[in-house]
Amino acid sequence: MEVGLGAFNLKGECTMKKPLTGILLGSLLGMGLLAIVPVELAAGTDTGSADRAKGEQAYAAKDYAQAMKWCRKAADQGDAAAQTEVGTLYELGQGVTRDYKNALKWYLKAAIQDNPDAQYHLAQLYEAGKGVKRDYHQALKWFKKAAAQGKSYAEIGMGRLYEDGKGVTRDYQEAMRWYQKAVEHGNQEAKMSIEKLKHKMAK
Repeated sequence: MEVGLGAFNLKGECTMKKPLTGILLGSLLGMGLLAIVPVELAAGTDTGSADRAKGEQAYAAKDYAQAMKWCRKAADQGDAAAQTEVGTLYELGQGVTRDYKNALKWYLKAAIQDNPDAQYHLAQLYEAGKGVKRDYHQALKWFKKAAAQGKSYAEIGMGRLYEDGKGVTRDYQEAMRWYQKAVEHGNQEAKMSIEKLKHKMAK
């Protein structure tokens, strides 16, 4: 399982290589979490990126309250990376009280904008049943979207669901295929998953 959440890792380092901007498109129908946002705002704002940068700097300095302040400002302007980071702070309880429902809400906003980090962490929450009723079909959906963008830990997530038969029919060959894709993308943890699966298949 990936230890770095959102755009940060546990060392407080920002893992984003360049700003991601944009505004939420569509609505979270059936969940009551979000209203429809005008499409013409899709380009995002430079101010949002600047605010997020301040938030990332505060996070690196372990000033989580300030990180939340600035990331939230950017998130409210539709910055998908900032929305992911706000979700991170809620999930870890940094700068705010831990709140999985709010983490899910912010990850979902960013996931709809096709942010792979948000999609991956959203899938994890659905898989674990944190902040939402456990739903392996939703976990599979969001792992697959993140995996399509080359996120190796999402590929491991896909493999895990196929290996365990959660949300899909158990299929060791398909699980192996996903684990191997993760290895191809440089994920060393996937090698352990492959060895464990080989042992299981040999029984």
